[in-house]
Amino acid sequence: MLKKFVDAKARIWGDESHSCTIIYEVASGKYFAECESILSRKRLTEKNYEEVLNDMFYDYCVKNADWMGVS
Repeated sequence: MLKKFVDAKARIWGDESHSCTIIYEVASGKYFAECESILSRKRLTEKNYEEVLNDMFYDYCVKNADWMGVS
């Protein structure tokens, strides 16, 4: 499952993938995506991981639109 999450993150986030981290929480046995710049941490599951990573990337782009060259 981790490989699937990491591959999707690379595909969706592209050059900005360094801004999103995939975390495995041992105590709960759950995966999370975390992005410090937008203060977001969301749970990843087999069914929602693409939607979650897309939504987080959208939020990241909106917050950083000025320096990313988007007006």
